[in-house]
Amino acid sequence: MKHNGRKLFCIVGILFWATINLPLAASEDGVKNFAASHYLYYKDLTGLFRKHIESPNGPEYGKFSFDQELVKYSLGNDLRVVFNGKSLPYFVRLSTRSYESDKKKWVKVIYSKKERFGSVYVLDLGKLKPGQCYYEINLKGPEYYESGVYLQASHNAKNWTSLGSRNIFSYKGVKTQSIRLGCVREQYLRVSIDSDSTYKFINAFYTTPDSTLNYRAEINFADIKTVNDTDTQSMEYYIENEGRARINQLKLFFSESNYKRQYTIHKKDEYTKKYREVIFGDISARKGAAGEQKIDLPNSLSGAFKITIYYGDNDPLTMSNLEAYAAQEEVVFVLPRPENLPENGIDTFRLYYGNAYAAKPEYDINQSFDETLKILPIKTASHIENPEFGYSIVYPPVSTWIIRGIFYIGTLLLLLLSIKILRKYFEPTDK
Repeated sequence: MKHNGRKLFCIVGILFWATINLPLAASEDGVKNFAASHYLYYKDLTGLFRKHIESPNGPEYGKFSFDQELVKYSLGNDLRVVFNGKSLPYFVRLSTRSYESDKKKWVKVIYSKKERFGSVYVLDLGKLKPGQCYYEINLKGPEYYESGVYLQASHNAKNWTSLGSRNIFSYKGVKTQSIRLGCVREQYLRVSIDSDSTYKFINAFYTTPDSTLNYRAEINFADIKTVNDTDTQSMEYYIENEGRARINQLKLFFSESNYKRQYTIHKKDEYTKKYREVIFGDISARKGAAGEQKIDLPNSLSGAFKITIYYGDNDPLTMSNLEAYAAQEEVVFVLPRPENLPENGIDTFRLYYGNAYAAKPEYDINQSFDETLKILPIKTASHIENPEFGYSIVYPPVSTWIIRGIFYIGTLLLLLLSIKILRKYFEPTDK
């Protein structure tokens, strides 16, 4: 019995050691030596030459933008920039917004009217050059006020597009206030204020944003599933977003006008397959206005989601189209040092991705990045399936199942050992 007990203890000890050290071995190997065989895809990176690395006054960083393939197949934490078999530190950021110096124009009020519940002003902001947009207007009001503002924009002062609602207020006697517009390219602005006070519009500010900052995601309106839920009196629109674009803005188009409805947007969890709420709010349009609605999302949607629009006792709205826009992202990485260059003059420079089990790397560049240093633009080549890909017993998912198996076997052996000890303890002894 003693020998069997010792054997069981030895086996359990070995299993416990393996359970602890197997994931540690995998983790250490993943940090020190890049294993290309654990990634499904790669792209060759081009545009980096030895003169860039060896020059004492050369660039310190490189950068490249996400393309549609990278957005679709990367999983967020699995990007690895690899030069000659070694990972380079990097971080991901929104593509830099390049502005011309901001400019302003005087605002011309071409129509104003006092109504029962407030005032209406129609402003001529002036025509802009292609690519430019208005982002803010300022106005003067009474010394103390608090008002709601409803904005619409138009190219011809006839067909109006809703820009949503804003709030303006002054509690400390500051008469001049600003209204943020987003990016408005139309010449005319209709401002409805729920106050009978008199307001004076002064300037409209405009600029030239980088057109590559946002791009239109590929979503086919015909593929959107529509459900009329009579229990909740709402219309539900299910969008798959198969390209996994990181959507941060939605434009909804409706055939109707003169409405005010509540909406919610839910994101589908990839693991539980359940929907969780991301944002809720109101959409509205005045009579005669175009039924276009713009919704800015607090967090990007990178997978499937649904839009719910509640109609209550009214007729449901008819959605005629949907447009989705995603923020352009880019990867900034540290260029390799001259000592990392092989003597044979052959360099391998790739971006690997497609590993659902990869942990997010923690690099110093997240805190030490210096915007004043030179950055070299890099290009990404074609999306390629990695022929070296294969599973390993020391990496997930295989190592996960091995560890689970070891744990269950060890638990079973401990249970058997405990049963034997208890039997021995309770065995009747001969007197």
